Amino acid sequence: MLDEARTERTLVWASAGLQVRCAAIEYHRFPVTEWTVYFKNIGTNDTPILSDLAPLDSQFGGPGARRFVLHHNRGDDCSPESYQPHELPLSEKRLHKFAPVGGRPSHTGFPYFNLAWRKGA
Repeated sequence: MLDEARTERTLVWASAGLQVRCAAIEYHRFPVTEWTVYFKNIGTNDTPILSDLAPLDSQFGGPGARRFVLHHNRGDDCSPESYQPHELPLSEKRLHKFAPVGGRPSHTGFPYFNLAWRKGA
């Protein structure tokens, strides 16, 4: 436990000289969990180049799946629309992909999301 309001959970995987560690912080007073993934070469040789990483690759479904709304921001591209908020109702069998371009972490694809749903709707 980090403090009375938060608990940290850590998962670690290792294979072929690559260690992957996911540190997740659970907030007790809010329905929120944030996570950060760390990669570390623990072997004696260089690891292959990591690419096409998907920090959240999930499917949301079941009864009432149309009630899910993804809140996200546009990201930055030095335009008046930078960081503009968006709401995306999630519907069945639709793929949505968000990714920054040009090697910068928030260029047009901002890496923070809020998935909301209504109970009993």
